Amino acid sequence: MGIMGLRHVYACLAPQNVIYYLQVGMGLTQTNYIGGQKMKYARDSQCSKVYKAERTLPQHSQNGMSIEDVREFVDKIMDSRWLKGKYPDAYEYGKVVVKDGRGRRKAGGCHSYITMPKWSRSKMIVLHELAHAITERECGYPPVAWHGREFCSIFIALVRRWMGKDVGRDLKAAYKKYRVKHVVGG
Repeated sequence: MGIMGLRHVYACLAPQNVIYYLQVGMGLTQTNYIGGQKMKYARDSQCSKVYKAERTLPQHSQNGMSIEDVREFVDKIMDSRWLKGKYPDAYEYGKVVVKDGRGRRKAGGCHSYITMPKWSRSKMIVLHELAHAITERECGYPPVAWHGREFCSIFIALVRRWMGKDVGRDLKAAYKKYRVKHVVGG
């Protein structure tokens, strides 16, 4: 691979579209090879700040949902008029498949599915992973970072709608405290 070694391989888009995450200096750079053509992704410079901010909220660690509960919650969101009105491209794309995350340490999300290991089954983490799916459907990921302004804006909207305005306000305050950019165009 060349640049300080291959860090992680993540095949989410489609089997032929593999994203390589390469460690470059202090940051993480994503490179996607589609049809032999190299595409550079936006640097995910906010990732650690986003996770620090989320971990300060008590709702982050309130687990206890079964995989069926997670599926019902995600289906309810994806079928909602709220999503259709606010994020029409995400709605039109269809359902997001929920996988149970066996054999994984981390939760994950992309345009077509989210993977939820047992420890991660709280509404906050489900919404975080669903925000990845919606962001990819609405914006695509070559132009935006995985935890960039667009993702954070969508995540706050999901939290406000599905966990309550108070929790959304707390998340926004945590983002401000940790200097997470979350206003699109600002």
